[in-house]
Amino acid sequence: DGRNNSRLYREAVRRNIPVVFYDRILEGLDRISSVTLDNRQAILQGVLHLKENGHRKLGIVLHKKGIYTIEERRMGFLEACKMLDIEINADWIIENAVDAERASLSLESVLKSDRRPDAIISTNQFLNEVIVATVRRMGLKIPGDLSIVGFDDHSMNELIEPPLTTIRQPVKDIGRIAATIMLSEIDGTRGDKSKVVLKAELLQRKSVSKLI
Repeated sequence: DGRNNSRLYREAVRRNIPVVFYDRILEGLDRISSVTLDNRQAILQGVLHLKENGHRKLGIVLHKKGIYTIEERRMGFLEACKMLDIEINADWIIENAVDAERASLSLESVLKSDRRPDAIISTNQFLNEVIVATVRRMGLKIPGDLSIVGFDDHSMNELIEPPLTTIRQPVKDIGRIAATIMLSEIDGTRGDKSKVVLKAELLQRKSVSKLI
């Protein structure tokens, strides 16, 4: 768990063992280099895109609770809604969606309610596929009945009909930079610890309808 990981990393720091956080960080471990995505900015892009297209009833499906990246995306969603004056409906925030069947049932319940969102934001590729499959099974049209903004840019997102608008994180850049930092820490050429934060890119395809 997180506490055991924290103890492990603290021991590594004490022993001068090189460690680089990839795509996540742990609180209180500022002496470890990291390469992460600006997850809050990433979700803001998705919320802003939906608002610009007239969507004001937004839901989000979040993967495993307590994971750094997912918690940042949750906070990014809440902050973006407040910033853009979009009502936050707690019933439309599906958390800890780690099991496909349960996630699908939770989403189905939201979409069958009298008051339901007109757009959903996903938070990883697994949930992209769960959301699309659930919406199709319910006989709803994308984006006519529900607009979707996915997260991650798997090649499958272009093959879905319609192709899925997604928030792409620079996975290769994160890995390349993390490896470069690690190698420099191993050979002792790096002094100060690095805190690299990269930006996501919104890829606009056909899964978001224009309501205005």
